Amino acid sequence: MPGLLRHAPWELANKRLDVKSPEPIQILSVAGGSADLLLRLLLILNRKKLNCQIEVTVLDKDKSALDVGAKIAEEVGVSNNFHWVHGQAKDIKILVPGKRFDIIEIVGLLDYFPNERAKQVIAWGG
Repeated sequence: MPGLLRHAPWELANKRLDVKSPEPIQILSVAGGSADLLLRLLLILNRKKLNCQIEVTVLDKDKSALDVGAKIAEEVGVSNNFHWVHGQAKDIKILVPGKRFDIIEIVGLLDYFPNERAKQVIAWGG
């Protein structure tokens, strides 16, 4: 698993458990497709029995990829942790209004944008 995503959920989970926070860790995956990495992450966290709720929102324009991810999440028992949102990254403010995220994963999407557009997306200027 890539660096930040490998460490950040554990660190957040431990902090939330230390202060007994009922707030779930919110993860957004932009252009996340089937969210394979995040599905594996949830399975690992479940095996480690971390009693910290994690909610993952996956946004992608490819409905078939979202459907594959939703099917796998159901099969492995983590479907309640996922929200599958069909749409484009440029519409993120409309598709996921008013929600704040602890972790935002953008795998490969920014490679397709000019530098200024990538900065807008990162700054939530979407």
